[in-house]
Amino acid sequence: MKYCVQAIIRFDTEEEARKIFEELKKVLKKRFEKDDAYIILHECYHDEEPTKPCKVIEKIYAS
Repeated sequence: MKYCVQAIIRFDTEEEARKIFEELKKVLKKRFEKDDAYIILHECYHDEEPTKPCKVIEKIYAS
């Protein structure tokens, strides 16, 4: 068994979201080298249409 940390933080603009995304990539890079991990930047439509799938903008996998 493994433990996971998942966070969804909604931003009004892609620029705001990308800023945090880029900082998280820096912080988590060491972790990516050790474990299976990924980070996703995506457009989330759940506040408008709960059943509409999110659109992935960028996904970074563990190296």
